[in-house]
Amino acid sequence: METIEACGWGMRRAFPYATVLALSLMVVVAWRVTGVFPTEATLSPWWFSRDGLLAGEHHRWFTSLVTHGGILHLLFNVIALASLAPLERDLGTPRFLTVLILAGLGGNLAHAFTTTMPAVGASGSIFGLLGLLVALAPGTRLSLLGLPVPAIVLLPGYAALVLLVPGLQELAPIAHMAHLGGLTVGLIAGFAFAPTRAIEHLAYALVTFAAVGVIVLNLQTVGIGAVLHAVLEQDLLTVIMNTWPTLAALGVLAWIAYRIPQAGSEDSRWAM
Repeated sequence: METIEACGWGMRRAFPYATVLALSLMVVVAWRVTGVFPTEATLSPWWFSRDGLLAGEHHRWFTSLVTHGGILHLLFNVIALASLAPLERDLGTPRFLTVLILAGLGGNLAHAFTTTMPAVGASGSIFGLLGLLVALAPGTRLSLLGLPVPAIVLLPGYAALVLLVPGLQELAPIAHMAHLGGLTVGLIAGFAFAPTRAIEHLAYALVTFAAVGVIVLNLQTVGIGAVLHAVLEQDLLTVIMNTWPTLAALGVLAWIAYRIPQAGSEDSRWAM
């Protein structure tokens, strides 16, 4: 499997200007505009909302991307974006910045279509970059509770959970649909940059999405409580009979994780 570098986009060692610019804007806005511990009064002129769009306040498309709801929100996105700086060195600053902005706008659009709640943060933009990884470097290991999980497993799996678990989309204070909007833009950008290899990786992403969907639907049908009861009673036969679709789906996910190159080989430069 080729790495992103093999696509020949150059600028591998260029300074990550767009990353530094975005990080600087995020920190300056928190420090000088909204405050590190913002209130509704300091956030409301900057956040993105459907009502703001209807009022013609189109600056919110962009101001919301560098505004954050608190110190933890800011720190998490700063760390996430900084860890993706190597991607800029391979894509080049113009392409990286284009994806960063368009993914943020796509995330805002998806959010506006699904809720009237206001939103702030660079998460949509960051998920756009993660979507690029799914399309172009799916073996990149991302951290999930300290465990390295391939991007091709983690991100389509997250999308399946958001779309299939009742009530998860409304779970505050996370704008899940903004994440998925940014992720979609990143996938589209991956197709635009390297269509052949992106289509190949899409197949894995769809299988992951389907496998996680099977797990969600199986556990919803059987009931997590019933499964846990059977486990505590050490009733192995009941566990297998009730959860065989989940066990099969977990096997598929394990196969995909094994099939995608490990960090440290072709995708080592993208380990996070």
